[in-house]
Amino acid sequence: MTNYILRRLILAIPTIFGVSIIIFVIMRLVPGDAVDTMIGDNPQFWTPEFLAEVRRSMGLDKPIHEQYLIWVGNALKGDLGLSYWQRRPVTNMLKARFPRSIELAFMAASIAFTFGVILGVLSAVKQDTWVDYVLRVWSIGGLSLPSFFTATVLIYTMLRIFHWIPPLEYEDLWKDPIANLSQFIWPALILSYSAS
Repeated sequence: MTNYILRRLILAIPTIFGVSIIIFVIMRLVPGDAVDTMIGDNPQFWTPEFLAEVRRSMGLDKPIHEQYLIWVGNALKGDLGLSYWQRRPVTNMLKARFPRSIELAFMAASIAFTFGVILGVLSAVKQDTWVDYVLRVWSIGGLSLPSFFTATVLIYTMLRIFHWIPPLEYEDLWKDPIANLSQFIWPALILSYSAS
């Protein structure tokens, strides 16, 4: 078992490396660059000299292989650069959102495990009955429907029928558990539906 895990971890390194190259190249093949995104729809306010200086300061004037090596070197040091939209370090943004992602993943996994076991046992006990067929359709629907579609349908239904949407501002679990749960339960249910 240990050898298998080690082999998988070792194989993950070239996979991550290959995916990073593909994504990096694709992002550079898309028309425009980060500077074009930053100036938006108002290029007349920016002089070509200033834009060239911004590109030089961001390293976008270098060949693509040099840009990639600089990016990998910085990423290995824990420096993921600045967000072009929020103008703050990406590492800080990830640190702020990582606990929320872990909480959501834990809730979704717990719900998926609980309901998966219960529905699996129920389906086995009621094998080849209408209950089993309904649960099969439910499970296939969870596997087939993309989470974003299920989420859109759920939000639309909650808004149109019950005139309710979850709180939009993040509430800390330790300060207000009820508000936090009301905010996270729906995304957790949607993710667990796809997994169970």
